[in-house]
Amino acid sequence: MSDVIAISAGQYHAVTLKGDGTVRTWGYNAYGQLGTGDTNYSNVPVSVTGLTGTFVAVAAGQNHTVALKSNGTVCAWGDNRYGQLGDGTTTQHNAPVVISALSGSGITEIAAGNHTIAITKDGALWTCGNNSNGQLGNNTNGTALTPAPIDPLPFARKIPEPYFDLEGGVYNTSINVRINIGWAEATLHYTTDGKEPTINDPVIDAGGTLAVTESEVIMVRAFFAGLEPSVSHIASYIIHPVPTSDDQNDHTPPAIYLSSPSGLVLEP
Repeated sequence: MSDVIAISAGQYHAVTLKGDGTVRTWGYNAYGQLGTGDTNYSNVPVSVTGLTGTFVAVAAGQNHTVALKSNGTVCAWGDNRYGQLGDGTTTQHNAPVVISALSGSGITEIAAGNHTIAITKDGALWTCGNNSNGQLGNNTNGTALTPAPIDPLPFARKIPEPYFDLEGGVYNTSINVRINIGWAEATLHYTTDGKEPTINDPVIDAGGTLAVTESEVIMVRAFFAGLEPSVSHIASYIIHPVPTSDDQNDHTPPAIYLSSPSGLVLEP
C-alpha cells in the first residue's frame, strides 16, 4: 500500500487514509470495526463497504472506527455498546453509518477511544459514547448515545499545524511534497524562500502537492477567520542528483550544504 497520508490504531485494528481520499482497514474484526459488512478478520488492508466520497481524516477507537468526509460528514462503524457510533442506539454496525447529529455542524477533526469526539470549524467540541471516567467532558458520568457539545469549553481553539508526506532531507531527484492538515476548513498559505507565510502568499489546497525541483525551504501555515494562525510547518529540501560519468570526470569541488539555526539551507 502506498500514498498513505494518515494512520490510526485501535486495540487490535488499524485504519489508514490514502492521498486519494479513500480508507483502508485491517486487523481484528469481531465488532465490525473494519467496516467490511461482516466480522471476518483481515491480515491485509481492505476497503470499507459502502464508503464513498473523499475523506480527510480517520480515527480508530478501541473497537470502532470513525472517518471524516471532505464535506464535514462523519461516518462510524464497529462496536457500539456505549453509543460511540453516535446513532442513538447501542447496536453494533459492521458497515459505516452516518452520525446524523453532526450533519451540518462543519466538523473538521475527529478522535476516538471508547467514545467519539468531533470538533467543528467554529471550535465547538462534540462527544458521545462511554463516559465512565468523565471522558465526554460534560461534567457527568452518563453514557451518551448521540453527540452533544461540551459547553463551555475550558480552553481556546487552535488551528492544527500542517504536515508533509515527505519531510526535509537530501533527495537525488525532483520530488512532489503533499501538504495536509487535520482541518479541512483551514486555508493553507506557503512560501519557498524561508519566510513566514502570510495571507498574501500563495494558497495550496489540503492534499495538494508542491513540486521541488531544486534545493529550497518550504513553509506552510494554516489560517481561519477569527482564530490565530497555526504554527508554520517548515522543511528544508536538498536536491542533489546522483553524479553521471561526466560529472565524475569534473574535478570541481562539491557544494557544501549547511543548516542555519533557523532551519534554512545555505549554499556557500
